[in-house]
Amino acid sequence: TYKSNPFHTVLALQALWGLVTMLVIIGSAQAGFGSSGFLGTVALELQDDDGLPSLLGGGPSHPLCDSMEHAACLNSLQVGAVACTCLSSRGWDAHTLLAVVADLSNAISSALVFRRLSAVAKYVCRASSAVPMYLFYTSVGRSSWDTRIFAILVLLCLQVGVYTMQRNRAESQAEAAFVEHYSATGNNKNL
Repeated sequence: TYKSNPFHTVLALQALWGLVTMLVIIGSAQAGFGSSGFLGTVALELQDDDGLPSLLGGGPSHPLCDSMEHAACLNSLQVGAVACTCLSSRGWDAHTLLAVVADLSNAISSALVFRRLSAVAKYVCRASSAVPMYLFYTSVGRSSWDTRIFAILVLLCLQVGVYTMQRNRAESQAEAAFVEHYSATGNNKNL
């Protein structure tokens, strides 16, 4: 189990499950499962413009924003016509590398936290961090403000808070009942 093994074993298990998950997702996408949903977008990300496999340089088949193809599309637009779609970059860049480092840091911190806290406590902390992260993303311009999303996040945090209080109250009552029963049966000679 996670709590009884040394840290490096826990870290290796986290890395292994992350690798297995990535390989299953990539393999499923390449095999054509779920081509219209999430796996379909993954399959597009793993191909270049010619449809050849490209792990680190692939992306959707939209042209780059500074390409001649996109410029021709913009020139041919008329009022009310379909908009042109383009990409600012394709493949790995500093943002992609930062996302990978953040994901690896999350795996390491999860391994550390999982050794000290229960899984419930870990997920309570993760759910409670949704509101500050949403506020951060909207303040730096990574996402636009949506009152509905914010309300859902606040409701999620309230629900997690109510669950935590109910669980804590139930554990306290069970402990108090045990102490009361233990005292009432006269088994307190060694206290």
